[in-house]
Amino acid sequence: MNNTAIILRNVLALDSLYHFLNEYERWLCHKMILSKNPTLTLPKGGKQAVTEQIRKACDIVEKQKYEAPEFKYMPDRVLYYYNEKQEDWVKATEYKPMIRSIIFRELKQPKK
Repeated sequence: MNNTAIILRNVLALDSLYHFLNEYERWLCHKMILSKNPTLTLPKGGKQAVTEQIRKACDIVEKQKYEAPEFKYMPDRVLYYYNEKQEDWVKATEYKPMIRSIIFRELKQPKK
């Protein structure tokens, strides 16, 4: 997996917590990750275009060297992350990395 794909996976992990991407942007991130050579610069005239929101999120992840913890859904259908300090699974709503404030400051929230 190349560096762009890793960054995009971390962007999607953050989005699962903070919901700053719209459906199209999430789909596009998945499509780029699955491509053989993911890149943030798609050819001009292509139907899909990398949005400013995706670019900003990738820049934040790269600048902050953010790596998402392990996440999973439990039988109660709630998202949990693995807290290495506590050595236990914790509800994702309690996940508050320093990058959280940067996300809210730098990225607009999608329209619902």
